[in-house]
Amino acid sequence: SFRFSLCSQLELEKMKKEEPSSSSCCQNFPVPERSVLLVNLEDETEKSTEEMNWSKSLSLEKGISPVANTLVRFSYSEIVIATRNFSKGRVLGRGACSYVFRGKMGFWRKALAIKRLDKEDKETPKSFCRELMIASSLQHQNIVPLLGFCIDQEQGLFLVYKYVSGG
Repeated sequence: SFRFSLCSQLELEKMKKEEPSSSSCCQNFPVPERSVLLVNLEDETEKSTEEMNWSKSLSLEKGISPVANTLVRFSYSEIVIATRNFSKGRVLGRGACSYVFRGKMGFWRKALAIKRLDKEDKETPKSFCRELMIASSLQHQNIVPLLGFCIDQEQGLFLVYKYVSGG
């Protein structure tokens, strides 16, 4: 939204002397011949990238909140250690918008399949929520169980599954 104000030179001088918040330009004054058009080009609806990322993160957290307590929440550093910094030798496969890495984590060095979703795709947060909600609610001997997840604002979204060799 843009704001336009038509003010006389006298009102402009008065505005400079007063506090900016207390002045309201040209409300009940006749406009003399000499006028100044003030234009505020700042778009107030525009959010900073940081605000947008924070907003997206909160929305994502809200979307997964029903099942978040039933899963392990991994930190990004744990994911990096488990995959040996996403080593190419650890890649199990690639999908349309994700890579799957083999990782080992914990005291017993338990094998995991760590899915790294493409952070550039605009649909990634939605597909992350959907997969997390569905995979966490399914329990069957023929379905690989979802163990946890990782949300990192800068590095992206990760789903952590139990590793099944040959599967």
